[in-house]
Amino acid sequence: LMSSHVFVVQGDITDICCDVLLIPVNAAGQGWRKEDLLTSPFHKRWLETYAKRKLASVCAMPSSSSAASTPTRSWFDFLSPKDIPKVKTTKYSRIFHLQHNQTNYPSIFALNVVPNTAETVEERLLWQMKGLKQFLSLVKGFLQDAPPAKRGKYLVSVPVIGSGGGGGMRQTGRILREILQITTDFTSKQDKIDIVVCTFDRPTLIIAQKIRLEQKEHYFRSLMADPIFSFPPPFTSVFEFTKHLATQLENDKLVLFLGRDANRCTGILSQEDLMDKIAVMCGIHTGTASWKNSDLLSRADIIHARCQRKQLNFQELIAAEQAFPQCSLLNLLVAGLNFSGVVTTNYETTYEHTFAKVQKKTLNVIPVKIAKDSKNWLLKLNGCVSVHDTIVATRKDTLRYMEGNAALAGIVQAKLLTSHMLFIGFSLDDNTFHQVIDSVSKATVNEVRCIGTTVQPFHNLYSGELWSPLIECTAMTEAPKDTMISERMQMESFRKIEIFMDLLFLQSVAFNTEYILDHRFNEILDPKELILKERLNSLAEKLRGENFTDRSIFTNLPVIANTLTSYGKHVTPTLSYSMAT
Repeated sequence: LMSSHVFVVQGDITDICCDVLLIPVNAAGQGWRKEDLLTSPFHKRWLETYAKRKLASVCAMPSSSSAASTPTRSWFDFLSPKDIPKVKTTKYSRIFHLQHNQTNYPSIFALNVVPNTAETVEERLLWQMKGLKQFLSLVKGFLQDAPPAKRGKYLVSVPVIGSGGGGGMRQTGRILREILQITTDFTSKQDKIDIVVCTFDRPTLIIAQKIRLEQKEHYFRSLMADPIFSFPPPFTSVFEFTKHLATQLENDKLVLFLGRDANRCTGILSQEDLMDKIAVMCGIHTGTASWKNSDLLSRADIIHARCQRKQLNFQELIAAEQAFPQCSLLNLLVAGLNFSGVVTTNYETTYEHTFAKVQKKTLNVIPVKIAKDSKNWLLKLNGCVSVHDTIVATRKDTLRYMEGNAALAGIVQAKLLTSHMLFIGFSLDDNTFHQVIDSVSKATVNEVRCIGTTVQPFHNLYSGELWSPLIECTAMTEAPKDTMISERMQMESFRKIEIFMDLLFLQSVAFNTEYILDHRFNEILDPKELILKERLNSLAEKLRGENFTDRSIFTNLPVIANTLTSYGKHVTPTLSYSMAT
């Protein structure tokens, strides 16, 4: 088995599709934002099933007089077995297991990260990191019984504990270094559990990546022990290859093509399973040889005809089966990379939701939502569940695609001609995509060159032969020669794609300096960064309250302010300009 790995992402920890989730609290059960717990799409389904109002009333220390008389009681004490979640004590007094009976959602553990007796920064940090080690020890025993059902290994989500209400905001950089060291040590000693460290904001993410970048071979030892099977020449290592892709991304020359496999583990159905499920709703027996021997477009045509006879809307049925609240690890990694352009054949809105939470920016979703002030766009080639009549599913929809969506296909064609495309979670077998590629091939008939790279779980000799030289194939694993590819092998190889994207994510932040002026990371800045920080802070102070007599300086203030922002100092130029007399 491939060794375990520690991922780093930015986003809402309650959105991640994982097996175990850690919530940091204080001794009174406070610290976790109950409004997030109650409104997050991640928890929405099972919270609606149970006593949501009761949970909202007890997710903080009660303010009544009875609470005042029993100050040591926590909100755990006010939960009854019928409430969600049910609290179970563990062998560690500071860790609780918040149980529920929804198997599709993660097990939740609450860890007290606010010590009552620690008097120094050192004592507090040691106490918090001891709690993290105790939690990981519990999780190891908790997950040892059955193999993971969703992905190649279990996934445990861990926040940056102690950096907020835990009192360690000014030591966030040091806390990150400790968390990364503890989690990496943990994953090095077993091969069943991966960990994802979830950061709340961009500077924290960048500093975590900076720490990993210093020792990338150490933090990516799983790729050293089990190398990627093949990647394009002239690169001799996966580190060189991902650095090259990161440079293209930084120069806005890399566009992502996101396929359906990006949603593995989340419960969103494959196209084949989706058609079969809707077929059963329409009274079709999907176990027959006639059905199984039909291709996907033929199945869609049959279902569409049945829907018309039953006065059902086929596209609405598709949309209803695509709504799922969880976000895959791969989607979080992709959203963090901040591609200016993304193309997808997926119907659902997972990427849009994740991008909005991670980047906190508006996203153009073509053709359903156009925002003129946004530089980031998502092109949905096969339509979107948010506008049912845009969904492309039947053979007629596909054949008429180029006729009715020539402008959309033109966007992809232009990007393919001027940028490099990275295909993730995509098998290159979509009919709409074939039409677009055919148009590009005609446009480049006199110029033989590579326009994209596809990242595939297994090496396929014929796929490489089919698409060369237009698209280069990068394979995570060599396909078995004598046996069929099992589901477990597929999950492990797809997990390797997640690690590949984590490495690309790591390489991409080498260009980012947004952490330099953030006071939380003073402890881990190197000497050159400290000198730069001092001088930039001095410049920022001079910009406040000045009256400039030089028009050229005043005109360039927005440029200076943007430069400071890129280093983490948000300065709004509201300075006045007065002509010298």
